[in-house]
Amino acid sequence: MPKKPFQSTQQASGTYIAQATYGASSTINVFNVDKDAPPEVLAAVLEAVQASAGANTLPVSKIEKEADLIVTGAPTAPNRRISRARLSSLVSGALSKPKPVLLRGDSGSGRSELARATTEKATRLIWIDFQANGDLRPGSVLESVLSDQINLRSNRRPDFGKVVGKLDKDLAVVLDNIDQSAADPSFVTRLAVLARAAASGNIKLICCSLYPLPLQLRSEFEVVPVPSYDDDEVRELLVTYGAPAAVNHSQFRGVVLGLTQGHPDLTALLVEFLTDNEWVLSDDVWQGLIGQAFASDLKNEVQRRLLSTETAKTRELLFRLNAVMRDFTESEALEIARIEPEIPEALARLSKLSGRWLQQQGTTQWRTSPLIAALGDNNLAAAVRNKVHKRVAGWILSRKKLNQLETNSVISHLVIAEEYDQAGSILLRALYSLLNAGPDVEPGNLLSLWKGLPLPTQMNLGLKICIRGMQVAIAIQRGQGYGTQLADLRDLMKAKETISEPVMVFASLSAIALQLVSKSPIEALPFITESIEMQSRISDPRILKAFRGHSSSEFFWSVAMQIRSRDGVRQWVAAVDALSEEERRAMMAERFAPESACRMFDSLWIEEQELPEQKRDWAGLTRLIGELETVVSRWDSSLVSGGLLRAAQAIRIVHIGDAEEAIRQAEAFFSAHIGPNAAAGRFLVAQGTGLWLTDVDRWADALPWLGRGVEYHEKHLTPHRQSNLLRYGHALYRAGRPDAAPFYEAVQLAEDGDFRSPLGRIRARAELATFLWLTEGEQALFDEWTHVVRATLEAREESPRWKQIYVLIANHTAYWGNRFGQDSEFGGTSLVKPDLGMFITDYADISDRYSDKILFVLPGNMTWFAEKLGRFREAAEWAQTTYDCAVQFGQSNQGNGFRLQAAPYALEQSRYREAIDAVADGVRSLAKSDPIEFPEAVVRDNPRLLRLRLPSLDPVRTESNTVILGLLPSLIGVTAEILNDRARGMERIEELVRACTAQREIASVPAPWEEAQRVLYSVRNGTLHYADFASEENASEDHIGQAANLLRSFGLLAVRDERTVDILTAQVKWARWLTMSLAPFWGVGSVFASIVANAWSNYVLANGFNFQRPASLVKVIQEHGGRGELGCVLIDVADGLGASVPQSLREKLMSATFTLVPGRSKL
Repeated sequence: MPKKPFQSTQQASGTYIAQATYGASSTINVFNVDKDAPPEVLAAVLEAVQASAGANTLPVSKIEKEADLIVTGAPTAPNRRISRARLSSLVSGALSKPKPVLLRGDSGSGRSELARATTEKATRLIWIDFQANGDLRPGSVLESVLSDQINLRSNRRPDFGKVVGKLDKDLAVVLDNIDQSAADPSFVTRLAVLARAAASGNIKLICCSLYPLPLQLRSEFEVVPVPSYDDDEVRELLVTYGAPAAVNHSQFRGVVLGLTQGHPDLTALLVEFLTDNEWVLSDDVWQGLIGQAFASDLKNEVQRRLLSTETAKTRELLFRLNAVMRDFTESEALEIARIEPEIPEALARLSKLSGRWLQQQGTTQWRTSPLIAALGDNNLAAAVRNKVHKRVAGWILSRKKLNQLETNSVISHLVIAEEYDQAGSILLRALYSLLNAGPDVEPGNLLSLWKGLPLPTQMNLGLKICIRGMQVAIAIQRGQGYGTQLADLRDLMKAKETISEPVMVFASLSAIALQLVSKSPIEALPFITESIEMQSRISDPRILKAFRGHSSSEFFWSVAMQIRSRDGVRQWVAAVDALSEEERRAMMAERFAPESACRMFDSLWIEEQELPEQKRDWAGLTRLIGELETVVSRWDSSLVSGGLLRAAQAIRIVHIGDAEEAIRQAEAFFSAHIGPNAAAGRFLVAQGTGLWLTDVDRWADALPWLGRGVEYHEKHLTPHRQSNLLRYGHALYRAGRPDAAPFYEAVQLAEDGDFRSPLGRIRARAELATFLWLTEGEQALFDEWTHVVRATLEAREESPRWKQIYVLIANHTAYWGNRFGQDSEFGGTSLVKPDLGMFITDYADISDRYSDKILFVLPGNMTWFAEKLGRFREAAEWAQTTYDCAVQFGQSNQGNGFRLQAAPYALEQSRYREAIDAVADGVRSLAKSDPIEFPEAVVRDNPRLLRLRLPSLDPVRTESNTVILGLLPSLIGVTAEILNDRARGMERIEELVRACTAQREIASVPAPWEEAQRVLYSVRNGTLHYADFASEENASEDHIGQAANLLRSFGLLAVRDERTVDILTAQVKWARWLTMSLAPFWGVGSVFASIVANAWSNYVLANGFNFQRPASLVKVIQEHGGRGELGCVLIDVADGLGASVPQSLREKLMSATFTLVPGRSKL
């Protein structure tokens, strides 16, 4: 057969189609070439194929490749946007370095919007979203877009670096969603080139990713984490949408963040939902927020995407993790995955979900995206769902101690897991803790659980009863409504199964009664009655043992403590009267029965007494007491009968004035009520009768009744027993039979009794101290009063009761510490003479005489009291306490004024530097004459206080006084040491020199200290001589000269070879001046005389050959010095020398004595 002619042109179309004509055969060869390969590469491949196939192969004339379209361009800006200023600042700062930026954050965190906002003003922008170009090779996409920027048209493929190098310098490049692209080595290589160009400042580069960049790129980029919205950003968004201030507050923003987890899209939808509802937070709006109806379209879209992109097992894992409803760690996620049926390859699935459906929380935890919040439980099998929620509940409970949010969370998990009893038990424990914590504790959502909804039918009845009881009790405690819960509780108690739940019913009723006792005591009475009935039904010995010592009948006495009205007392008596005799007998034996009965019945006359005189109805109140006595007479209760009679006694004795009838009634009661069970009632009658008889000043009649009260020794009514003891001691003192025993017993009772009140202890000790002052003198008083003042300072509080105590204590302390005579006015204020009974008498309120600014005055007066008694160590301790109190309330300068009282003890102990510092602080403080900031009430009562401020002293005089009061006695003390041990004494001189240097540096005028140092140097060097200053006459205003000559006159004792008569002469002329000038500083003056006596004693012993009978002379000198008789010390020395002292001078010297008699100071 002849060959068919070769057809030069043939055509075929279609996939894998070739056409042959005239019987020829055709062969189809299929080659897979990357679609992104350039056309010339494909042509070269086909040419090679043609060459290998032979001559009968059709030549390749043309190769064309259909181009895929690349999506570029920035996303559309949201309708309303926020600045996210902090993040924008971080990005701008990185770009200005210059350095490329990686915006890293979870899906939906707002990375792209942050990049768009950052580059919206760029003159030229390239935006490539690699997720939108997911079917193209990322390297090729990047290369193609950048090539278009430089209009590259060459058929030869250029170097990528050269392409980047030709980009405009004002170009901004955003590479969005590079998460998967970063796994392509080709893309990573090109990105590195682009990053280097950005680092050199040629372009600005921003990348957005879920994940970190590959290691080789991390150092190239500035990473800016992009979290979800925080509180500030939600606030800004609300402002942008025009939210009113009533909505835009921290608490509501917390709700927004809780509902959306700060997801920008969800948050925006929520805010738009509120805008559509005009910001009115109605119940329907709240329901829409909680149900997230505003996000339904977005969530449906997300669910469709989830179904199309993830495998069934991965979705199952995500649904389980979504049911966790909290942050979780990797190990917890794997634990959830292992729940049967186990999900394989869980770790790999977690890695894939991270960033897209799992949001990073910190560095080690995740949380499922809020966009899939509703896709957990509804997509899990019931058995799996329950296991997941039980497992999560177990995690939370393993912490042992839960807060409100955690408790709410664990209850929610247990309810979903259908573990209703366990959920109820946890809620009950949480409510109990909340009740005990008090109304100021934030409850979270605990009070909302089943508040208006029925409790689950599957829950144990006893648990439901207890939960409702606790809810009602907490509502009462917090002043909230509780009608719905109480009605449900009543319905639950009607169930026939309730008979088997007496403990739960008892607990609920008791909790409610306990709260009503303080809020509305009368309303508590029916609940108390019911709880008593329920308690009687409890038969379990273990429960009875737990309740041992506690009874519902205690609540009756708790109510009694709160009642303050006639009607309240009447209803209380009626409720108790309705009890059985056995229940009433048990009630009378309760621990607080005596205190409660006394308080309730006393309230009858106290409340009446508070009324204006014209509104008081004592006759009507007396009739009511009579009616109540008729009822309680059936109870055979001495306690209640005694409480009622006690109230009647107050009316009879104080308000009606029939003391004789009151005494007859008391005697009749004592005759009718005998035996140990009547002890409390007898005490109430005896103590009340005695108390009110003293109020009407019938102390003789009161004494036997107070004595009967002392016979009561039970551990009840401690404050009344203490008051009775103190009044009894007072009555004995008035009767001329003083006895300290009742006062000491009252103090002991306050220390050891069940009622340990700090103010009670203070009152008892204050009365004891006053008694000791009246019977034993001031030294015994001071020891006890020290306890009183310290206890007062330690017990400081803001209550009017403490302030009242303080004012009384301060009055007494000022009176006893007054150095200017106890019957005089002190500091411009009139002092009230202390007397027995002042601390147990009901005074008018004087608490407004106190302020924190005068707290230091009380210990300050103690420094004077201690100094007056020669108790210099205690004076120094009180001086420090005074300063501490003054500093505490900004009165440090006034506090420094009392530092003077620390100087005598420092001088006694030869701590001369300390003495000089104390004197300097005190004198400088007094020189400033800063006024004490007395309370307005004190100034009103004592107007002279406004005129008390003296002008500040001249600083030269102030510093000279400091030298005289501090350095002079220190120098004399050192002189005495020099006479014993010259080497050691000279070392002490150097200490004084250093002390002068320190004072000179802080003194406002250093000249007095400089002159003092010169005198010290002359003592040290032995160059001080009487002849050098004997003829000097100091002018009264030459304060520096006076101080220097005083130092010289007494420093001569340390100088060898100085004539004794010259030393004595130098000192004699200052004796009278010193005792007059130091009169206001008696403590320093007293020690001064003693120090001078010691110095002369050492001088006499060292120079005994100059004196007659030196041993006897020293003894006389010491006696006179110990009594502060400075002039007599000098007379003794003169007599020992055999020197003649003129009579007139002798008389003057004998009057030169440091005493507490006030004198005009020349300082």
